[in-house]
Amino acid sequence: GKPMSSLRAALAENGFVIQRQVLSASELEALRGAASRATERARSGDWPDVRTVGKQFPPWPKPSPGEPPRDGIWGIQGLMNPALGSDADIFAASYFNDKVLDVAKALLTSEGEGDGGIRQECTDDDLVLELYNMLVRPESDFELEWHRDDVPRTATAEEEAAKLGINSDGAKEGKGARKRYWNTQWNLPLYPDDSLVVVPGSHVRVRTPAERAAAPKEPNMPGQLIVHLEPGDVSK
Repeated sequence: GKPMSSLRAALAENGFVIQRQVLSASELEALRGAASRATERARSGDWPDVRTVGKQFPPWPKPSPGEPPRDGIWGIQGLMNPALGSDADIFAASYFNDKVLDVAKALLTSEGEGDGGIRQECTDDDLVLELYNMLVRPESDFELEWHRDDVPRTATAEEEAAKLGINSDGAKEGKGARKRYWNTQWNLPLYPDDSLVVVPGSHVRVRTPAERAAAPKEPNMPGQLIVHLEPGDVSK
């Protein structure tokens, strides 16, 4: 794989990095089986923790037991709930996979910029793991809006800059100050996937006028990139 310093540099520049073929063939097969069983339960109305089509953010409505969610689902949560039996263990193994977490810790390690020049290494004791869920193909057409998870569309440029941790000059010029990353999200597809669409570099600047004026589901955002992932790849 790439040196950890190269991964941190790629994250700082683009806002994401990719690890290729993290899962073995046997791990991938086990996860596909668990995913299929969980999806069947959720679509049949036999699993309450789902993300329903038509709603992007929580809270999502709880389907009635035994009744399929009316508009279908695009996600399943509670994957480590013991009610899933041995499948919960399969999901947990992927969540705590050292090949994934070692890179996560490397990305969360600070080389000292903005921290008084002191290198601060992220260790197992520093990690807080949360929000583990599975996205599934809906039964009908569905897409998410362009978004930053913690910056609302209504935010002013100044509010956006404050949330992103960039200075006021950077907000005006589109150049972000160096800052430490405090969290990372990873996506791991079990089948060929192109559902992740990003604008590289937009994580360290406020939105451009075109981005601010774009429709929530604008299909051709300037500079957008479709992130193609193969089964067992991981994007962070």
